[in-house]
Amino acid sequence: MSRPAAYVAIAFGFGILAAEYVSLWIVLATSGVLAVASASSRRKSYRSVLAIVAGAFLIGAWRYQLGRTIAHDDISRFVRSVDAMIGTIASDLEIGNDQMRFVLLVDAVRSPQGWRRASGRVMVSAYPSEWSTKPESVVHRLEYGNRMLIEARPYLPTGPTNPGRLSWKDYLGRRGIYSCATLRDVSKIGFFDSSRFHFCEQRSIGCDVGRVVPTAKESNPVVRMALRAKSRLVASIERLAAGEGGAVIAGMVIGSYAYLPPDVCRNFSRTGTLHLLAASGFNCWVLIFLVSPLLGLVRVYPRWRGALVIVFMLGYVLMVGGKPSLVRAAIMASLMLIARPLGRVSDTISLFFVAAIIILSINPASLFDVGFQLSFLAVWAIIYVSPIIGANSLLSWAGIVNRDPSAPRSAKHFALRKLTGSLGSTAIATIAVSLVTAPVIAYYFNYVSLVSVPANVAVGLGVPVVFGAGLASPVASQAGPLGEVVGFIGSQTTNAMLTVVNVLGEMKWSAISVASPSVLAIVGYYVILHAVLNWLRSRDGAR
Repeated sequence: MSRPAAYVAIAFGFGILAAEYVSLWIVLATSGVLAVASASSRRKSYRSVLAIVAGAFLIGAWRYQLGRTIAHDDISRFVRSVDAMIGTIASDLEIGNDQMRFVLLVDAVRSPQGWRRASGRVMVSAYPSEWSTKPESVVHRLEYGNRMLIEARPYLPTGPTNPGRLSWKDYLGRRGIYSCATLRDVSKIGFFDSSRFHFCEQRSIGCDVGRVVPTAKESNPVVRMALRAKSRLVASIERLAAGEGGAVIAGMVIGSYAYLPPDVCRNFSRTGTLHLLAASGFNCWVLIFLVSPLLGLVRVYPRWRGALVIVFMLGYVLMVGGKPSLVRAAIMASLMLIARPLGRVSDTISLFFVAAIIILSINPASLFDVGFQLSFLAVWAIIYVSPIIGANSLLSWAGIVNRDPSAPRSAKHFALRKLTGSLGSTAIATIAVSLVTAPVIAYYFNYVSLVSVPANVAVGLGVPVVFGAGLASPVASQAGPLGEVVGFIGSQTTNAMLTVVNVLGEMKWSAISVASPSVLAIVGYYVILHAVLNWLRSRDGAR
């Protein structure tokens, strides 16, 4: 059986979909039919495939149902009676234009009957601009692992008001968060002593925790260290490059566009280059591209080089957050790096499906996350669709891409051919990704970019330079003249990228608004695309 991981991943995903949209009896009946078909099949290969599909389908549905189970003492079950919460900050601080967000891991709540133990996660939104005192004295305490008391009434998140819009309720639910809270008064916040959790820093709250002393939930020291490294990295980038340039460098290295001004973020979105500022596989590729040569320079033994690169990637994932796109890339890259010292040949398509199985096993609700969908669609476009388009393009016929490696090379034209080949490959990959992800982008974001190909080709060339300058900033910022050189290179490259993004993004027809297509229309689009790709592949094979 070729690539069993593909059968497992696809059946697992369909099990999750079935558990979401149909009843449990239909799920069990479908699994039973597959099992009977497996047992009655005369061909051994068919029996194996059907048995694997039936088992993966049932396990996927069961795992999704298990993940949707809400604990009996979750705070979302009695939000109306709660007016104060005690918990531990369980995420990094997400800073926006006028608000900050963090996740509070709750272990005690206060109601009219007094304090009681509770569980669950609450998405807390704070608005420092409305606080009566200087927010700096409190903001610096909003750090992963710190314990605090919040005097606020939680509420249940609501769904989208218009069809096709992103659901904040579903987004939080996929992260195991079923309650929200808002902080508009600094006097409603208190912090506890990290050793005994008996002392309330702001006594004006009047927190009577003597009756209920919640058990301390120790924060992960590795995650705490990674998040502190993240804050220091951002601070060093801001020292080297200020203004919009520093915001772009920080956003590109950290994998977040929260640092960008709204107009710049809008232009990145309209040009289809916003993915360069999101934590994704591109970040992992650039990290490997930069770290591997450095390990070679310090003469790290090749067998251990891959293991150290994996450690760097894991640290990066912990630092920027376990987003599905980044986790997928880290899993695939780690398996490829492990395969070589083990004497195995890595199959990219099999690794693609293995990464999907791992992510969905950990959090099956990721299947409905737009980041997960766009990430896997983009990778599938690169590893499957891009070669087909490249083989049938003018660039291939001209020998610029997909060139026979055994063909004689002219030293005079080698550099030019290398450059044009890189640009051509980038353009083909961008076209492939745009074709495959267009329906999903239109469904969730209601726009289609018309300048994504030239924008990605121009901006993508500068990403390794900007990423490298950002990663080197903690050392370069302390190195005097060297820091000035690194800051100059990073700033100038970033300014050039911003010029391209702003010029293309401000064009009237750089992106067009579209209505969210129906699910049937999306399925029809992919059926037609698959038929066209099969025709091109057969045509290329015949040629």
